[in-house]
Amino acid sequence: MIDKTDGTAVQSTEMDKNMAMDIAMDMGKLLLKSGAETSRVEETMLRFCGGCGYSDLNVVCMPTVIILGDESTEGKN
Repeated sequence: MIDKTDGTAVQSTEMDKNMAMDIAMDMGKLLLKSGAETSRVEETMLRFCGGCGYSDLNVVCMPTVIILGDESTEGKN
């Protein structure tokens, strides 16, 4: 992400929760389309989000749907 509030471009290495959830959903969709087991999809998404520092998420995956829920009080902004 680039912050241009003060006129200079600064590269941020920190990933916000919205971006982590979006990437996790993309990962889950790709895995599911590729034939991965639903439990593997859930575990991969949770591990990715946990690695980004967000452990307050839940994933439910079925063959036709993926649900990624945020249990924090703030939710997805």
